[in-house]
Amino acid sequence: MNPRMAHARFDTALGSFGIAWSKRGLTRLAFAPGASTFEGEPQPPPPKVRRAIALVHAHLGGSAQRFDEVALDLSQASALEQRVYEAARRIQSGRTATYGELAKALGNPGLSRAVGGALGRNPIILIVPCHRVLAANGKPGGFSAPGGLDTKRALLELEGYWPMPSLFEEPPRAARRTARAGQRGDAQGSLALEGGLAVDEAALRARLAQADPELGALMAKVGPLALRRNALRSPYEALIRAIIGQQITGAAARSILEKLTRAFGGMPTPEALRDATEEALRACGVSRGKALSLRDLATRAANGEIPTLAALKTLGDEPIIERLTQVRGIGRWTVQMMLMFHLGRPDVLPVNDLGIQKGFGRVFLDGKLATPEQIHARAERWRPYRTVASWYLWRATELPQP
Repeated sequence: MNPRMAHARFDTALGSFGIAWSKRGLTRLAFAPGASTFEGEPQPPPPKVRRAIALVHAHLGGSAQRFDEVALDLSQASALEQRVYEAARRIQSGRTATYGELAKALGNPGLSRAVGGALGRNPIILIVPCHRVLAANGKPGGFSAPGGLDTKRALLELEGYWPMPSLFEEPPRAARRTARAGQRGDAQGSLALEGGLAVDEAALRARLAQADPELGALMAKVGPLALRRNALRSPYEALIRAIIGQQITGAAARSILEKLTRAFGGMPTPEALRDATEEALRACGVSRGKALSLRDLATRAANGEIPTLAALKTLGDEPIIERLTQVRGIGRWTVQMMLMFHLGRPDVLPVNDLGIQKGFGRVFLDGKLATPEQIHARAERWRPYRTVASWYLWRATELPQP
């Protein structure tokens, strides 16, 4: 494939992408492209390519998209590869197929190995969703994009198919069925915390119940854990979303974010956001205060002050809180939400969260609102799984009043 093709680069929640096109359609979509992936200067993408970029942004941001409308130019692929890619495109988000099933769909069950080889050469990842093709018995198979199986698992987890490996070495069969149906967050065994600890949910709940029988009674009422993390968003993007979402409804935040990404042709780079005028941001629905916060975040990101995801994984919870709360408009609670739901840290306790205070009061104080000091004192017995206890305290506010 000619590396001097018309191309552009853009950043997403998963990382950097390179995209190339011809008059007929996309010729390549590459994750984490190296310096030699595309030659020559990037070019401004035409409208149809900008639309494809917007779909990729939305999908990797957690809103599943269909890519049927995206035209592809597969003229450089062999006839068999073209058939494999077209068959793979029919596998929708939240579903998977095996190499053998794809071969049968092509009319020749003996083509399983050839199907795997063709997908390994897939030039347009995500839009030709080779990550949705598994080996026999639900095993992951291969994945040739940077990050290998970690990237494949992350994409499947984002689409509601596969819980990320964490406290659970193997998700229970019922959880896999629920995930396949797209009911994210309801599957037993779906807790996804950092570290890959080989502890199943039953053992974890038993440990917490032994340490605190009253918390154990709450867990029994609420039922299985349904705590997930989004492991795809970069810290920079996660903070953009956090700032935009402050003190407004989820629907309003999504609308503003959609306008922002449309105005910038995708999630804005730190440099583009730093240099944006207040008028441009206000036109997207961003308030004056949030515009100041976003530009401060962008300036710090452009200067290298916002740690990468890899760097955050080397830091403890408090150092992360200390660094990120330097950004205008980012407080301790916001960073704690990132620690819990973005990084999957297992021992976070947001004592200033009103839901936590109400839930604690219902369980331990006959309905009285708890103080941070009261929560801190009792929570010592919940270590090192205070994130899990916090999730159950939130659920306590949803239970019927006695």
